[in-house]
Amino acid sequence: MKNFKDFSELGLAAALLEKLDKPNAQSAQIDPGALSAGKIEYENRENEITAILDELCGFHEFSSVIITDAQGLPIAFSSGAYNPEMLGALTSVLNETLSSCGRLIENSEVCYISFDTNILEKACLYRFSLEKETTACIMITTSQDKDVRSVLEIFINNIRRVLTGVRE
Repeated sequence: MKNFKDFSELGLAAALLEKLDKPNAQSAQIDPGALSAGKIEYENRENEITAILDELCGFHEFSSVIITDAQGLPIAFSSGAYNPEMLGALTSVLNETLSSCGRLIENSEVCYISFDTNILEKACLYRFSLEKETTACIMITTSQDKDVRSVLEIFINNIRRVLTGVRE
């Protein structure tokens, strides 16, 4: 990685991933700071986002799922395999990598990156817009045989709806 000066974030991401510890499985949780900061205004949003994350981890067998703001601060997570703070840090690094890639290829709509964490698992980051210029990220860790992109296409609109409070 040291030879790729424009992609130094990948080296940092790999180093962070090596430090990830695996706590006991937890149910999906909402960051209380996000609630008190007004990012999530309605009481039922917590239940909705928890249900979405639990389904992603349960039915789709993802190891960990975290939703963060653009800086990697956790909004909601279901952390069955990895520490949410470390996933948030990794999300921040990979989000910057996406931005760097977009600048290099002159395409600001680059929104997905995936890499193998070991021979069996991978980490995937998807960046999406919430409102005007507000972006969020969802990081998923799972086995390499899972098709993350197709699952995200199904769930991303529901996640966006819950986070923005838009009711259908």
